[in-house]
Amino acid sequence: MNRLWFRITAALVGITLLSLITVTIVAQVNTQAQFEQLAGRQREIAQSVLLDTLHEYYVLNGGWNGAEHVLQSALPNFPQAQPPPGARNTQRRQRDTVRFVLADDHDNVVAYAGAAPRANRFDAAERRAALPIEIDGRLVGHLLVDSPELTMLGEAQQLVLNQLRRYAIISALIVGVASVLFGVLSGRALAAPLTDLAGVAQRFSSRRWDVRAHVRGAQEVADVAQAFNEMADSLERAEINRRNLTADIAHELRTPLTVIQGNLRAMLDGVYPLERGEIATIYDETRLLSRLVEDLRLLALAEARQLQLQMRDESAQALMHAAAAQYQVAADAAGVRLQVIEPDVDVIVRADADRAGQVLRNLLSNALRYTPAGGTITMHMQGFGEALCFAVQDTGAGISADALPHIFDRFYRGDASRVRSGNSTGLGLAIVQSLVQAMGGSIGAESTLGVGSTLWFELKKTTADG
Repeated sequence: MNRLWFRITAALVGITLLSLITVTIVAQVNTQAQFEQLAGRQREIAQSVLLDTLHEYYVLNGGWNGAEHVLQSALPNFPQAQPPPGARNTQRRQRDTVRFVLADDHDNVVAYAGAAPRANRFDAAERRAALPIEIDGRLVGHLLVDSPELTMLGEAQQLVLNQLRRYAIISALIVGVASVLFGVLSGRALAAPLTDLAGVAQRFSSRRWDVRAHVRGAQEVADVAQAFNEMADSLERAEINRRNLTADIAHELRTPLTVIQGNLRAMLDGVYPLERGEIATIYDETRLLSRLVEDLRLLALAEARQLQLQMRDESAQALMHAAAAQYQVAADAAGVRLQVIEPDVDVIVRADADRAGQVLRNLLSNALRYTPAGGTITMHMQGFGEALCFAVQDTGAGISADALPHIFDRFYRGDASRVRSGNSTGLGLAIVQSLVQAMGGSIGAESTLGVGSTLWFELKKTTADG
């Protein structure tokens, strides 16, 4: 199963169970070690007490005659090891687990308790393992405490340890079941927002542009949902723009094609004479179609960032004067004053000279189109930090506040006072915006109705302000 909630649940349960097993094993080993240390300490204390008792017995009796009852009386009180399985009674357990053997200073066995000794004398190994008994610095005997497993726990200690093991196992089972339930709930809770997001994405891919994801869940999941919604908004706007662009292109192409088709049909039917004037009208319409196609191609290249630019250091004054010189004659013919205001010191900008000139010419053409006779068009520039601002200001009718944010849109039709003339494709300002952005700059517009408009764009400077 490759479901996300299942994988999250499995991971949580696996980590919990692994932690439980590790903690249980570590606790068990540590507890048993502590019990064994305690048992060993108890035996050391018991041995010390027995040695003191034997020491006193020897001092009082002057020898080891009758010392066997001392060992027998000490045997039941000595910490016993856990009996092996199948032990029948206490005496058998004592014989199987603990044995006291007392030898004199010549290693001869004189008394014992528990199982009988292996021999009447200590061998070298038993001699080394035995505890010495000294009186006034003189060796008087040895005590051998012999047990098959001196490190084994006593019955009571083993009982406590087994009970702790049972409690640990029960606790582990309870925590394990709880971790499974918690893992399932947590896994589903974490996966639910992603499942919803997947469903929304599937519906969106089916061209349901209005669906949006619910922003919920963990911060990371909520960020994904928010990013998806922003992407969906952008794609929806792009789809609307695409549809509008298709409709606008169809509209723009239909008008000149209708004129061409109508005029040619009229000539063929003999309604219009086949004269140079009629042919010139058709030719003008084909030129408009050609400009429209070229503008669309240029706009598509600029928006796709595939436009080839030759970025160099260019003189800002030279760019302005070149553009103004091309429109001076047209401005004089329209009765419009065209002036250039420039700083005292030239400024160098980073730009493609041809495209920057095209931007300035488009702005001048736009200003000239909407400036009445007797008006003024002013070109000027001003530095702002690392950028140089080019501005084209006219004294036309101005642009309304509602229309101002849309003047750079393709084929935008706004104020009636600014309806484009028949030789305009309606893409000039959209192309200007794309070219400026392709050169790394920004563009904007300001306008006041009845006063005029200012369209500006910024390019990066390569020299300091003059």
